Amino acid sequence: MIQLKRMLYLYNPAAGSHEHAYSMDRIVERFQRQNVLIQPYRLHETDEPAFLDRLLTEASDGIVVCGGDGTVNHIVNRMMPCKVTAPLGIIPAGTCNDFSRSLSIPHNVDKCIDLICGGIVMGVDAGIINESSYFVNTFAGGQVVGASYNTHPELKRNFGPVAYYLQAVGEVANIRPFRIKIDIGSEIVEEDALVFVVLNGKDAAGLSNLIHRADLRDGMMDILVVRKCTHIELASLFFKALTRMPMEDRHLMYLRTSSCIIETKRSILTSVDGEKGPRLPVSIRFLHQALNVFVPPDHSQ
Repeated sequence: MIQLKRMLYLYNPAAGSHEHAYSMDRIVERFQRQNVLIQPYRLHETDEPAFLDRLLTEASDGIVVCGGDGTVNHIVNRMMPCKVTAPLGIIPAGTCNDFSRSLSIPHNVDKCIDLICGGIVMGVDAGIINESSYFVNTFAGGQVVGASYNTHPELKRNFGPVAYYLQAVGEVANIRPFRIKIDIGSEIVEEDALVFVVLNGKDAAGLSNLIHRADLRDGMMDILVVRKCTHIELASLFFKALTRMPMEDRHLMYLRTSSCIIETKRSILTSVDGEKGPRLPVSIRFLHQALNVFVPPDHSQ
């Protein structure tokens, strides 16, 4: 007897190039071929939270999200307070898709569907900010992080991650160092910094393997701080990241912890999974393998 699975399919029609929103019939057919019935739901900023929460709590076999890091973040922030444990499937459709790339999830829609229907699930860490909101990949601060949410949607559609870099270049002249204090429990570090990133995975802002040792399932966050330096030295660091050269430099500081408190002397911009973030100070704690995510076979080991 054929065993049918039922999954909730959430898609962001504004994500990336919009192409996934117009290929619903192909997506439904691909799932049905593998005995999975999907319930499509079109995400919109005016969604009624209680209705979305009900859809999420009733999804038992899986929740599929088609969108970028911001869309995944939005759904996780509805799932976690409701204690939804259904596995999360991701079809990357955003600008950078850093979280899915850290999990080696393919960009091809058909391959993503096959991966989800394959049913291999892995526990993945999540970060919680001020004990009230969650993130799956990054919490960052500094003048340049505004590029992730200030870039025009048309630029993002046409140029992808390059649009962020172009926006960030325009911010370089305005970059001012700020005094940052990071308390990781065992030590308190203070530095004059230009930008900092708290990472769950290895990737951020479309840049791969920023921290090679980062592990999405060890309950630990990796913190990368770019110390005060000249514009030329900052450009050199960016080139290293862009070309995947080893990120060893006297202007970089690395910290590793399961929880921290971050504060600055003055107000700075922050971002959470590429979307506008809260004011500092913040407390951050990692929740060990709090999310169940469909992953490729070679990533579940």
